[in-house]
Amino acid sequence: MNSGSTRIPIGALFGVLLLLVCYGKPSFADIGYQLGLAGESSDNIGRDAADTRSEWITRYLAALTLNADNRLFTSNTLLQARYNDYKRNIYDDRADYLVNSELVWRILPQRLEFRVDDIFTRVQLNPAEADTPDNQQNTNVVSLGPTMNIRFGDADLLILQGRYSETYYETTDTDNRVHLGNIRYRHRHTPVSTTSLNLTSRVVQYTESNLYPTMWTHRGVLGYARAASRITRLSAEVGRTLIDDRTNPVDNTFSTTGTARLTRRTTRNSILRLEVGREVSDASETLLQDTRQQQPLEDVIAPGALFITSNASARLTRATIYGSQALNLRARKIEFEEIGNQPLTDATSSQRMGSAELNLTYNLTESDRAGIRGRFIKTEYRDTLRTDRDSWLEGWFERQIRKRVALRLGYSRGERDSSNSADEYVENRAMISLSYNYEVGQPERSPIDGDGFRDLERPEPDVLDDGSGFSGAAQPGANPLDAGTE
Repeated sequence: MNSGSTRIPIGALFGVLLLLVCYGKPSFADIGYQLGLAGESSDNIGRDAADTRSEWITRYLAALTLNADNRLFTSNTLLQARYNDYKRNIYDDRADYLVNSELVWRILPQRLEFRVDDIFTRVQLNPAEADTPDNQQNTNVVSLGPTMNIRFGDADLLILQGRYSETYYETTDTDNRVHLGNIRYRHRHTPVSTTSLNLTSRVVQYTESNLYPTMWTHRGVLGYARAASRITRLSAEVGRTLIDDRTNPVDNTFSTTGTARLTRRTTRNSILRLEVGREVSDASETLLQDTRQQQPLEDVIAPGALFITSNASARLTRATIYGSQALNLRARKIEFEEIGNQPLTDATSSQRMGSAELNLTYNLTESDRAGIRGRFIKTEYRDTLRTDRDSWLEGWFERQIRKRVALRLGYSRGERDSSNSADEYVENRAMISLSYNYEVGQPERSPIDGDGFRDLERPEPDVLDDGSGFSGAAQPGANPLDAGTE
């Protein structure tokens, strides 16, 4: 176990301690908590094609949320602990922790702010293998730095930004630190349209191993954004990226990168989001982006070096008093720009992935809800000639017994069909959970989540995002007692 594993808890607590220091007066923060107990049965806990072993898991959960928004500070923090008791001892009992924290200190409101982001979670050791307890490691990412806004009249804005981040992995020797500098100039042509110029330099250094080279990435991007109407918003960025391998300058390469997004309210209760893009990323960035965009964490790529990701996605969501529906379609291509001296495996092979996900929720009564979630993913590993087809289906029922007490029943089936027969599996799970939730001002029944319908009405923020794509907000509607990807 490398030094990163011992430094993870320190990094995970850093953001929380800073938050508590800044919020010396409890009245500044909205505090919520959750307690839960769950029982879960699996007929193939190891997700093994040849050796199917059944297991009963008892889970104990405690979670705390700290949220605040005032003139000087904004914070969204989730602290969660879950103890997993494996009755047949196929795996060792263990405690899982989650820290998902975002703190913004407005030193000079609208002019200068300092931001701290921290996420501590578990990710897969090898994303190409089944997500089981013995294929997971603790991971912590901390990012911090200032953002300065300089205005030149009402139409022009200059944004200067610096970020320092560190990523620690419990098992793999891929701990790294990142230095990022960003300059963005934005000009507002009309009340609904802007253009921008964005220059970024990012240095990635690996601290635990010489398998991975130090990479310096420079990017220049031109952007345009327009609110075409109250129901339509579009934006586009295109530019060039230089990937500079400091250990081998001969390997320097250029790449075209960019993103285009369209958001449109198709009806009063539904929204369509379309996005295509090509970006240079690493595992830490992918983890933070998936957290912010509420993507499954199995999307996290094997740690190490840089890769170019091409994405195309479509998301249609609808919410009414009767329930909600969401359809997600996604295509992704990954090309490793540099994998250092590590051997070629499925996890470091160029990949193509296509996925479809459907989520249906129906409000049976004021106290009862039911739903179905299904997902299909096809992954092609281009260099190792392997193809996986993963499918997952879940049905659930939830009853609000009291204002803060909920009972949930669930059944799921996961299956992998692979060209490598050793990695195929079928698993069925059944779960029952009881949870107690407390939030400040909690209503008798939680309101229907409109899936961010207000986003179209919200003006474009003047403060540039931190570049990591991180947000500490907990995923709405998620049940922390669920096994998740385990």
